[in-house]
Amino acid sequence: MKTDNQIKEKTLNKIIRCAYGDAYFTEKLEMFIRKLFSRQIKNIYSEYKFTAKEVHSIKLKNIDLNNLPGKGKKRTNTFSKIISFISLKPIGISYASVALVLSVIALFLLIDKNSETRYTQAEILQANRNVKYSLAIIGQVFNETEKKLNEEIVNNKIREPIKKGFETINTLYK
Repeated sequence: MKTDNQIKEKTLNKIIRCAYGDAYFTEKLEMFIRKLFSRQIKNIYSEYKFTAKEVHSIKLKNIDLNNLPGKGKKRTNTFSKIISFISLKPIGISYASVALVLSVIALFLLIDKNSETRYTQAEILQANRNVKYSLAIIGQVFNETEKKLNEEIVNNKIREPIKKGFETINTLYK
């Protein structure tokens, strides 16, 4: 397009943005006012607007990049197909995330399964002795507690008052 040297590059950029519909509201308003007062700006804007309509009317076509003329049949690898499936479709993203979660869970299960600790016979015998010793201490504590319960609490706090109570009742009825 021929433009006179009178129109600055900044103004020309605004005209192009307005013609293609990419301008801000203030730029559109400014361009509307400038078109009213300048025939040259109006003509340039009309040319760019016509070009923009032509460009926007072009329909996008799905082109198979593997079967382009002049390029032999090109194979795509599995990895690129997976990436294109995941990146182009929302359902692909959900399938990929589910697969990722399942693989992480499986990995943790395999790691946990393989990390069994092996104990030697000596360690098992030592652990058995430690358990017996611990249970002996607990048994001794229970025996001492039972003795204290029978001697101090039951005899002094329960039997003695009941015995005194029966003696009092017997003396009253005699």
